[in-house]
Amino acid sequence: MPPIWPHDRSGLRQIAHLPINLTMPFAGNDTGAEHWALMATLIASAKLNDVEPLAWLTDILERIISGRTKATEIDRLLPWHWKTDHAAAEIVQAAA
Repeated sequence: MPPIWPHDRSGLRQIAHLPINLTMPFAGNDTGAEHWALMATLIASAKLNDVEPLAWLTDILERIISGRTKATEIDRLLPWHWKTDHAAAEIVQAAA
């Protein structure tokens, strides 16, 4: 059965430029390839939402590891929510 592609390929265009070659650490390893694909998806999602990927990933990983974000609040860490929450927090800090 052929793969089913989404009609909107904007996400594919975001990761199409990433370098892929056989010298990558996951070459020949399906699990490594899945991890790379996950990271590429996260980075592309951040870029599509005008969020700096490193700042976003650093912040959300710190929040998850430290326990500052509860399991019921995980959706607040998605790039489109994080961007608005992060901007609001910066405004509050600037006003203080």
